[in-house]
Amino acid sequence: MKYILQLLAYWTLAIGINMQHNQAITESVTAVATKYIEKQLHMRLNIANPGIYEGDPKRLKPWITAMDMYFDFNGETDEQTRITYVLSKIKGKKGDIATNWADAC
Repeated sequence: MKYILQLLAYWTLAIGINMQHNQAITESVTAVATKYIEKQLHMRLNIANPGIYEGDPKRLKPWITAMDMYFDFNGETDEQTRITYVLSKIKGKKGDIATNWADAC
């Protein structure tokens, strides 16, 4: 009887370890597969750079939306990097609103 109880204890322990091991393997495979799928999706999609903003007030909101989409798609989360990039994309003539805004920052 003692032998059977020991065997049962080892068997229960082995099943528990095996289940933990299987769960760890499943989580690892899922993480790798998710990254692969995201990379494949990213390779198929191409979000165009929003281009230059030249000060037309009617184009400001769509341009900002396009910039947000561009940053989100490319995984850019650092605010300083975003600001610097956006300012580099603002051009205009001397004295127009885009140039004045970019120069003031």
